[in-house]
Amino acid sequence: MRTIIALLTLALLGCGPKTGTVLDPIGPQTAVVGAELGVMLRAATAAHVDFAFSSDLDLAERHVMPTLTPYANGEAMFRWTPLASDLGDHLFHFTATVDGVPASQTVAVRVVAGADPISFRSPVGEGTTLDLVRAPCAVIPLLVDDTSATEVDIAAGADMPDGATITRDGPLSGQLKFCPAKTLAMQQTIFPFTIVASDEGGARTEKRYTVVLGIQAPPVVPPNPNPNPNPNPNPAPTCDTASPTIATTPHGNITTVGNPHIYAQISDPHGIYNAVVFWSTDPPLDPENPDLFAMNAVDMQLLSGTSQDGQWGGTIPSPVIDEPAGTSATIYYVIGTTDDDDAVAGCQYHATFSPDSGVYSFVIKRANSN
Repeated sequence: MRTIIALLTLALLGCGPKTGTVLDPIGPQTAVVGAELGVMLRAATAAHVDFAFSSDLDLAERHVMPTLTPYANGEAMFRWTPLASDLGDHLFHFTATVDGVPASQTVAVRVVAGADPISFRSPVGEGTTLDLVRAPCAVIPLLVDDTSATEVDIAAGADMPDGATITRDGPLSGQLKFCPAKTLAMQQTIFPFTIVASDEGGARTEKRYTVVLGIQAPPVVPPNPNPNPNPNPNPAPTCDTASPTIATTPHGNITTVGNPHIYAQISDPHGIYNAVVFWSTDPPLDPENPDLFAMNAVDMQLLSGTSQDGQWGGTIPSPVIDEPAGTSATIYYVIGTTDDDDAVAGCQYHATFSPDSGVYSFVIKRANSN
């Protein structure tokens, strides 16, 4: 399904405690089930702006929750993808506060059904490459849009190889996790998957996805059979010997109905190739040297900045999200990152982990949703 983005511009006409803060009126909007609605908030001031929103919908327990991401120059982007259960009329209340003076605007949003009954929104593309040196598992998020049902079944459409599982972690979501054993990786490098989503109304769709084992190694150049007697060879590559750096604040204990988020400032002069949060609810057998193969892996995304110096974030699915209020669990995690130095032929990449040894940990407790 094509993504429809409706941009709503909120302009602050005044600022400061003397003049107050004003928001331009916004007319009624229409959102489509399974399509992202984007609301761009813009403050006509260089001062610091605090943005917030509320709604008549209970959005706190969504697997994919609305986001409100602040940017520079007094801008922020609100993103929300409605579900089939959201069909109908709703009210969203946006607030922008400058120097303690709030301005607000209530927006009426009508959610309508889309044209396609059921489709995969994630994963995108036809496959991915798993480098077992960089990460022990491929974890592929699964997210389905269904314009007529609020819940789907997600299952394998064919036999899966050893080390692969498909689990559902929400009414319209799940994950494909593939952790091939070393013996299997020696026998086979290409693993095709067929993932099937279906609902009670009979709608059904398939997603074909392939995981390829290996790395994007530079080509091997054969030696010149007729070397020049007076060669002028290209200089050897200048390789960066520094490892990337990770600056992070360990997550504290939290009581919530949502998922915890892990953030880190990651830097490297030549750029970051990837960043991963390894996590588990089981304490490591070796507290000083955790086995990353025994932990779940969640890719982190670049939220701001550049691959040379940026803020990265990853979301850990709450292990108590479906448990009664008051249930708690301990999450153990490690942040790992590798640089992009091996993009230069003849150079090798470098890996960094935070903490250097051991794990971070925090307690997550299921809050009352009321």
